[in-house]
Parts: sequence; C-alpha cells; structure tokens
Amino acid sequence: MKKWRVLLIAAVLAVGLSAVPAHAYGTFEGYSDLVTAHVDGKYVPTDVPANIDYLTNRTYLPMRAVAEALGANVSWNQQKRCATVEKNGRYYYFFIDSYKYYTDDGSYYMDAAPKIMQGRTMLPVRGFSEALGARVEWDGYLGRVDIYTGGPVAGKPSISEAIPYELRWIAEKYYVPYSSNGSGSWFSVNGQSEVHLVFISQMRNGVKNVIQVDKTGTRTQVLLQNITQQGTTLYCTPSIWNGNFWGLLYSNEYTGRMFSATQYTQQDQMLYLTNYVEHYGDGPDAYDVPYSTYVPYFLMQ
Repeated sequence: MKKWRVLLIAAVLAVGLSAVPAHAYGTFEGYSDLVTAHVDGKYVPTDVPANIDYLTNRTYLPMRAVAEALGANVSWNQQKRCATVEKNGRYYYFFIDSYKYYTDDGSYYMDAAPKIMQGRTMLPVRGFSEALGARVEWDGYLGRVDIYTGGPVAGKPSISEAIPYELRWIAEKYYVPYSSNGSGSWFSVNGQSEVHLVFISQMRNGVKNVIQVDKTGTRTQVLLQNITQQGTTLYCTPSIWNGNFWGLLYSNEYTGRMFSATQYTQQDQMLYLTNYVEHYGDGPDAYDVPYSTYVPYFLMQ
C-alpha cells in the first residue's frame, strides 16, 4: 500500500518515544501516519497534523496546541532562538540545538534537542511534559500520544456499532464531545462499503477545523480541513500541503481521485452534507468536479 506522508509545516514538539507502532483493528493500516495527542484522555485538536520522523525515530506534535492543552503559555524569542513556556507563574526556557533547558531553579537535560523545521520551533514533548509535571505514554496500537496531568481522565467514547470495526479505532482517536459551539463527532453509513466520519473541533484561539474520514469501497482517506462558518453553514477547505495533495493525511489507495472542499449545514444536533468537490488527477491535468447532495450525519453519542 502506498502511504502519503504528511509534510509538517508548523511549530512542533518532538516526542521522546519509540515511533514504531503495531498493527491493530483489522485491515486498516493508516494509524502509523495518523498520530494524535491526548491530554487526560481528551483529543487535542491542531491546525497541522502530527508527523513521524523515521530517520530519528521520533514523533513530532504541534507545540502550541499541546502546551495550551496543558494550561501553559508559549512565546518565541527570535534573537535568542528560545521558546519560553509559562505555567502557573513558573518559566521554562528551551534553546534551539541545546539539550539543556532552564527553569527558575536550575538547568536540566532532555534526550533530544530543540530544533528548527520549516522555519518553526520543535521541542521534545517528553522533556517538555515532564518538566510541567505531566507524564507521557505512547499507544502504538492507536498511534496516539497520551499526556497525563494527574487530573481526571476522560473515558473512552461509545462508538456506534453501525461504524465498521476497522474504523472504530479512528473514531476513538479523533472523537470530540458535542458542544453548543458546534463541535462534535458525526457519522454517515450506507452499508459497509460507504462510511463517512466528521470530527469538528474548536481550538483555544476560536478557530475550528475538521477531520474527515471517507471510506468508499476499499478506499479510505483522511483529510484535515479548515472551517469557515457563516451562520449554520460550514465551508471546509483543505488546510495543508503534504507533498501530494492539500489536506490529505492518509490514503490507502491512490486512485487519482480524492474528496476536496466540502460544505455542511448544522441543524440542532444533526449535520448535513450539502455540497462537495472531488479532485481528479495530478499536475497540470488535474481538475475538480463539484457535486450537490443532501446526506444526513448522525451525532456520535
């Protein structure tokens, strides 16, 4: 199977953990490219995906999103090439290319040095999380990093039996509880051959994004999209360039066709797909085809 790897394009944290996952959940094999971060059992939404660096055997996670999920604030000093993290009045200083970091009461060492990638800061999340009093675990079966602060841990969501077994793991990974702000998790099933999952998250800066999973026949694709909202209408457009397609996190089959922009309408606790665009081909011969439809998506409870 071809796997289209994500090109990381934003500030990230390097996880000091083994990045070698084990196969699980039947025949779907995309989890090793779909790493997620969870703080006390809750999915941490990010505007860029996590990424595995197979050369260094490290997993990289978006820095600011994880830090803020831990209740910390992050700032960057370009002149000193230093990332400063503040939590509860305590400061931590991470310098690029240095294994040593500093706190109010001294200096400590990490097993990986901060560095710059694509013009952004990268920090090892284990050293970062443990410095803030948290602990880190790696779940190779689900391709997820769990960070525990010592507070209450959210339980696993109840996944509808209508969702095929081989996709339930991804529903657990990206599950977002329903909120009146429009966040939540929805699904649409047309037999076992056509399944669509939508996970809408709102980050601390108020920006929303969506993880969209589309299974049609033997093809499964996972997209990360940005959301522009007008009233109850959500306009979703691909958010990142991964070297092949905009927004594509994973595809188990390359068919020259992929879902692109989508439009949803929210009504009460239902979500309705009203328009979508499919992208065909590569390079100068590529083209888009718009479609109109009305497909109901049901809330995952």
